[in-house]
Amino acid sequence: MLYNGTLLNAPVISYSPKYVSMEVNCSLPIYGVYLNLGPYGPYPPEALVIPGSNMTFTMTQGSMNISIPITPGLNYLFSIVKLITISPAEAGIDNYLTAELGVEYASINIDSLSTYAKITTYITYSSNIDITTNGTTYITVTPYYYVQINNNIQNLVLAVSSKPLIMLTGAPWIHYSYNNCTVVNTGIPGITPWTTYLLYTPYCSINTSISPITVNFVDESMQELKCNNVFIATQGGSVLGLTSNLTLNPESNRVLYITINGMKTIGIYLNSIPVSTITVSIPLIPRSSLSIIDKAGNPINALIYLNINGTLVPLVNGSCIYPGNYDVYALTNGELMN
Repeated sequence: MLYNGTLLNAPVISYSPKYVSMEVNCSLPIYGVYLNLGPYGPYPPEALVIPGSNMTFTMTQGSMNISIPITPGLNYLFSIVKLITISPAEAGIDNYLTAELGVEYASINIDSLSTYAKITTYITYSSNIDITTNGTTYITVTPYYYVQINNNIQNLVLAVSSKPLIMLTGAPWIHYSYNNCTVVNTGIPGITPWTTYLLYTPYCSINTSISPITVNFVDESMQELKCNNVFIATQGGSVLGLTSNLTLNPESNRVLYITINGMKTIGIYLNSIPVSTITVSIPLIPRSSLSIIDKAGNPINALIYLNINGTLVPLVNGSCIYPGNYDVYALTNGELMN
């Protein structure tokens, strides 16, 4: 991501839910890295994370596919998988979006017998888990689900007996303050660096504040852009005239539509850029940059009209057009010339 908010595609060498490896050309004005995992949508900024019932399995040889059950009213988030292998057995998970969290060795009791085991913990965002083993392996899968919540979570009534967590995963411009809440160290890697898990309690309250951002609009030469025939429509439904800058709420108005009156609409998506001011370059040509000359090269003071679908649209001072081929008319000495 460049300093002005535009994106460059950088090849991802390898990645998992926990680590990303990539190469970035630092000779460019790079501001930061924006990671997009294909079709996987963003997680909700505020969600109640509810653990499901543990699923346990025993394997001695071969492979097994485990499907995470669907829970009505809840969305699947991730699963914590523990593989307990009795030496010399070895087991592993071969899944997309799966990462190893840690390995420990401990004595465990199985059917009143004490034995030494290797315990490997994984997190997977896949809803189908493929496990392969060549010896005695005990498997525990704990799925986690989520449901979106609002700021009135202290009034939320749960119909489950498990102990849920509150997950706060906002963009960097969303700030959370919470009262009577306990921060939980779950051992689960944050979905983003600014993810926070809280212990759910009916007395926990969370407030959200959002830092507004200022969007500066410039032309391709990076000059201030003001067009009286260009309008901005936001996601919230507001329609604003195009001035040199605009202050937006980045949470609700990250998609802008730049409409040139009667001519063209340009869609702009503001990505997660954690700065207070960003600059957007729009390839518009202001009327002041256009001139009409006669055959001798002398400037002519004339009104310019554009033929847009059979309608003559005046291009007056302060107006802008999008680069392209137009059917242009000039009004001079009372005569309209094509």
